[in-house]
Amino acid sequence: MKRMRVIAEHLEFIFGTEELFELPLVNSDPWSLAQKVGVTILSDKELLVSVVDFDESRVIAAVFNAYTPESYSFDTVVDPKYQRRGLGKELIQLAMDEYSNLQEAYTDLKLDLDVINPDIIPFLEREYNLEVKEQQGGHYIMGKLRVTHKPRLTARTYYQWDHQSIPEIIDSWVNGAKLYDSRPHGYYSISELLHYREYVWTKNHSRQTNEEWEALEQSLRETGWNPEEPIHIQIDKNGNAKVGEGNHRLAIANELIESEGNTELINVPVMFEFRENIINSTMRVTAKPTEEQVQ
Repeated sequence: MKRMRVIAEHLEFIFGTEELFELPLVNSDPWSLAQKVGVTILSDKELLVSVVDFDESRVIAAVFNAYTPESYSFDTVVDPKYQRRGLGKELIQLAMDEYSNLQEAYTDLKLDLDVINPDIIPFLEREYNLEVKEQQGGHYIMGKLRVTHKPRLTARTYYQWDHQSIPEIIDSWVNGAKLYDSRPHGYYSISELLHYREYVWTKNHSRQTNEEWEALEQSLRETGWNPEEPIHIQIDKNGNAKVGEGNHRLAIANELIESEGNTELINVPVMFEFRENIINSTMRVTAKPTEEQVQ
């Protein structure tokens, strides 16, 4: 069964219907979820991926797709309780990955989307170079012939990678294999990431003012980790690795977990940067930074 840990340990992606219906869930029907949120799933569409909340024992998001040799389309649905967490955008990316795969077989495959949420239109225009071709009432028909975007590998290969530990991903890069670096690759625990931090910052020992530190702390406490701002881990060909972006947030999230028991920050989004040049390993620390490193 292909699953991916998402925002918390109890949320997972499930491919297709066979694996989904084998799970002992109270509600395993993504079609009823679509009906609940007012999205009509046409009979030609099949379930591509669903998101399951195992704590609540139900499907809380899904993406359906359909294609012919000439046309590809998909619909995403997310339970209102779980909206604004990045799930919808992640499901869109999975559907677009599938579209990229199909373009290899069907060279004239067009993308036709019926968008009913106008708030998502700027995202589709920016990320996938789509355009509104016509508007019919509250429906926006978007598409473009031969949409070109950089897939993260195929969706199924992506999930195999996501289950790898950080040391395994480092080893793969040393041996010539890599992930696409255009989006967050997966979620990893704060405890795993601490080993790779470049600096061990504290409120009174960092490059931020106390006011900046407190503002970031308050943001993480109230709204959690923004999935659009992942931790960046840089990896070089010699197997050196360090957190190149997000050291302050990493330190604050760790403090909130230890001092307040904040479980929403246990797993955070990570993007790996694969470097040909050697990382300056002297910048990595496992204790408090020296005065030279702080400057």
